[in-house]
Amino acid sequence: MSIQFQFSGMMPGQTQIQLPVQGTSGTLTLASTDGQVLTWTGDYPTNPYYVPLDASAQLTLSGVFSWFGLVPGTSWPGHAFLTRVLSWSGNSLDSLQGAFQGCRALVDVPAALPPGVADLTAIFAMGPIPPPAEPPVSPTIYPPVGFLGTGVPTWNTSRVVSMAYAFQGCTLFNQSLAAWSLASIQSDGLVGMLDLTGLSVASFEATLQGWLSGGVPYGVSLGCAGLATTGPWSLAVIENTLINKYGWTFQDASAVYYYSTTDISGLVYGDIYQIQVKANNTVGSSSWSAPSAAFSLAPAVPDAPTGLSIASTPGTPVVLLTWNAPTDLHGSTLLSYELYIVPTPGSPYSLSTSGIQTYLSVPLNYVVSYVFQVRAVSDQGNSAYSSPTVPFVLTPTPSDPPTHVHVQQTVPGSSIPNVVVSWTPPYSTHGNTLVSYTVQIQSPGGSTFQTTPGTTPSLEIDGLSINTYYVFSVQANMADPAFNSPYSSPSPPFQIVQQFPYYTPKRTSTYANISTALRYSQYISTFTRSTEPEKKAAPY
Repeated sequence: MSIQFQFSGMMPGQTQIQLPVQGTSGTLTLASTDGQVLTWTGDYPTNPYYVPLDASAQLTLSGVFSWFGLVPGTSWPGHAFLTRVLSWSGNSLDSLQGAFQGCRALVDVPAALPPGVADLTAIFAMGPIPPPAEPPVSPTIYPPVGFLGTGVPTWNTSRVVSMAYAFQGCTLFNQSLAAWSLASIQSDGLVGMLDLTGLSVASFEATLQGWLSGGVPYGVSLGCAGLATTGPWSLAVIENTLINKYGWTFQDASAVYYYSTTDISGLVYGDIYQIQVKANNTVGSSSWSAPSAAFSLAPAVPDAPTGLSIASTPGTPVVLLTWNAPTDLHGSTLLSYELYIVPTPGSPYSLSTSGIQTYLSVPLNYVVSYVFQVRAVSDQGNSAYSSPTVPFVLTPTPSDPPTHVHVQQTVPGSSIPNVVVSWTPPYSTHGNTLVSYTVQIQSPGGSTFQTTPGTTPSLEIDGLSINTYYVFSVQANMADPAFNSPYSSPSPPFQIVQQFPYYTPKRTSTYANISTALRYSQYISTFTRSTEPEKKAAPY
């Protein structure tokens, strides 16, 4: 079994976390992103404490255990710093009773329940909140508490026998549980389940509709203290179907008539407030109640960034990461963002933005798998990390071709049938390793190929034919031939022309020299008119 957690807002070197793992078998391991690894055998509370090196960390619990949690009404060290359950896998777990009770910073959990879990008693319970007496009294201030729970509506609960007190006191929880199956629920399995939650009339009605369509057990008691159960559909269903037909009992459903709540927005962190309440009816208004106790909202770390995405440009080993800013800064001042990058193979590392821009260009290596997360850095501490991206691999593209192919004779002006071909290397190999070049030699007789012994951008080619036109193209060869470049543009046609050897006439006499010069001049005239000159001996 493996569970991955996100903890935030911790005090490095001081916070102690001891996970409530029970029903263990063999060795268990707790690994942290700060490099710590703890191992032990035995049930909670014999396991060692984890003491963080940073304000935020991801912990991965691995091993064989059947229960993660504690009996209702108790809590485990460090629970207040748990912000997310990132993942869980395996099938040894059968109970999450009291797993996250009192975890007021917990935002969400995975969208699939471990398949063997049968007990969800008090899994997210925040504890009972006593209702105030009838007005006029001083209002009691209860800050909204976890958890949002966007992952739980899709849980498969067909094996679950108890959901008692599962969401008790979760004033921020307003999710429809219509897809939850009650197939295995016992008669006391829903006691206190929805007491003092944030369910709206619409969410409550949708939940009851879904349960009815999936089949409900007989004689169940549902805890829904503080919920508005007076919607037109739910009221009829409660009275005519669930109560009269299935024998359900709605615990404290009347509480809505004497216990009123409201959310107050627009408060300023750090300011001190007191609240008063008065009642209004058709006759008029009551006097104001006595003021509540003074309170203030302390700044906290920001929400985690969301929407982390990766954009790459073909042919460049750099990606652009973008994300959405935290939904709520909770009174903190945003300073920057920190990216956590996990390469495989390789060691994790972090990069930070220079400001609060929600993007960062990151150079990567080709053919390496990367996973990215981002968190916000504020004056109150670091947020939780965003959800990790799916593994990303930057695949190299073929190299650019060489350019500017140039040809000249090895010995210019001679009849030696050798040439030197040179070129400009590829503009970019796109992360590939250049190992050599191949020169294609095209002539009327066909094509031949010669390869350089290294990466020098030139090659001497011999054995060419006199008076034959040649065209040369060059390919860049990579360590992986799949990424060799295309051939370059061909060179201009090149021909080696046989040159006439020049001999200096001998000087015999003045008249002989004149005669020789005339004959030589006639020969040159004849040579320049010939399109295919023949080799002739110079006259003497």
